[in-house]
Amino acid sequence: MNKLPTYLYKYRTLSTQNGLRFAEDMLVNRQAYFAPAMSFNDPFEGQTAISFVADRQFKQDWFTKNLQKYFGMSKKTALREAKKKIANATMVEPVLETSLRKLIREAIGIFCLSEKSNNILMWSHYADGHKGICIELKPSSSTHLKFFRNSMPVLYQNRFPVIEYYNDQSSEGDQAIAAHATKDSNWAYEKEWRVFSMGGSEVQTLPEGLISGVIMGCAISDEHRHLVLEWASQTSPRISVYQSSIMAGQYSLEVRKLRLE
Repeated sequence: MNKLPTYLYKYRTLSTQNGLRFAEDMLVNRQAYFAPAMSFNDPFEGQTAISFVADRQFKQDWFTKNLQKYFGMSKKTALREAKKKIANATMVEPVLETSLRKLIREAIGIFCLSEKSNNILMWSHYADGHKGICIELKPSSSTHLKFFRNSMPVLYQNRFPVIEYYNDQSSEGDQAIAAHATKDSNWAYEKEWRVFSMGGSEVQTLPEGLISGVIMGCAISDEHRHLVLEWASQTSPRISVYQSSIMAGQYSLEVRKLRLE
C-alpha cells in the first residue's frame, strides 16, 4: 500500500438536499459513498486504452490456460476453443474491448479524497463556491489503515492508461484500479487520492476516529454554520471544527480552529 498523507480531505456541498444528506451521513454516521466512474460528471473518468498486442502462440496459450482455469475445460477442449478464438480474433477482440471498457466504468466504486484542504479551486468546484465544508480524515490506527488498503494516489498524465489484456503479471482488477487512479494533467492541482471498492456503488462505514475535523467554507451561511456545529456536537469522539476565511491581501485561505463548549 502507498504511504498515506497525515491528513486527507473530502469536500462537500450543502446547497442541495442530497448534499446535506451526504455531509451529515459522513460526519454523524461515518458513511462513505463509493460511486462508479460512469456516474461522475467528467466523461474522461475511467477511460482506458485496451491493448491486445501479443504473438499468436502466446494468445493461444493464454486462452487455453484461462479456459481451463475459469471454465473447467480439459486441456484438449480448451486448446480447441482457444484456436477458434485466435482464428476469429479480429471479431472477438473488439467485442472484448467494448465490454471491458464498459465494465471498468461501472463495476468499481470510488471514494475521492484530496491531500489539500485550502485549494481555492476545489472549494469553488466541490464545496459550492466556499459555501460548503471540507471534512478532515486522519488515518492513524491499524483499523484506519485497513480502510485504505485498496487506495492509490492519482497519477496525472496526458494519455489514457493502457490495460494489457493478455498480461499475466497482474489481474484485470488490478489494472482496472490503476486505470481509475489516472487522470488528465489539468487536474494535478487536486492532489487526489482514491479508495476503491470492487463491489461498485455502495456505502461503507468509516472506522471510528478516522474523521478528525471539519472546515467550514469562508462563504458558509449562518444556517448551515449552525447545522455543521450541531452535527459536530453529535460525533464520537468529538471532532475539531475550523472556520476558513479570506487571508488579508492575498488570494489564499486562512483556517482557524474554533473553541467550542
